[in-house]
Order: sequence, then C-alpha cells, then structure tokens
Amino acid sequence: MVVGCFAAPGETAVVGWIPRSDSSWAGGSGGEIPCNGELVTIAGSSGSQPAVNAIDLSVTWDGAPGYFYAAFFEPSDSALPE
Repeated sequence: MVVGCFAAPGETAVVGWIPRSDSSWAGGSGGEIPCNGELVTIAGSSGSQPAVNAIDLSVTWDGAPGYFYAAFFEPSDSALPE
C-alpha cells in the first residue's frame, strides 16, 4: 500500500488496512506516517492474498483537517512505476 497525507506541519496519521478474500477478513498492515505530502510505502501482509474483493482502510489523526490518499498494488512485491 502506498499512502500519503497533507495536514499541518508536524502532524502524523495512523493508517491501517485489512483485505477480504472471498468472505474472510485477514492479514493487513498499517503504521504511522508523517502528513507532509510525501508517499510512504506500508508493507503488505505476508503470504498470498488470493481473490481479494474488498479492502477496509482506516485513517486517524488529531489536529487540523487534512487530505489523505492511498493506492494498493498487486502483486505487493512488484516495483512501483516511476
């Protein structure tokens, strides 16, 4: 997962995600990121995640309103486009 956020200088956000394969929610990842507008890569879950049909994404931060963006890539170990 590649994420980023724009907010007041010095703020951070906590992001997390859980994929659903068929009807089971399992795996996922997350972490704290700076809200400076830069892209941050958060590693995916270990092992294969076949038939992913939904992703539950959560973002929390305190402070002034900001903007958040995320992109999910498959396979998770492939190189990102430049």
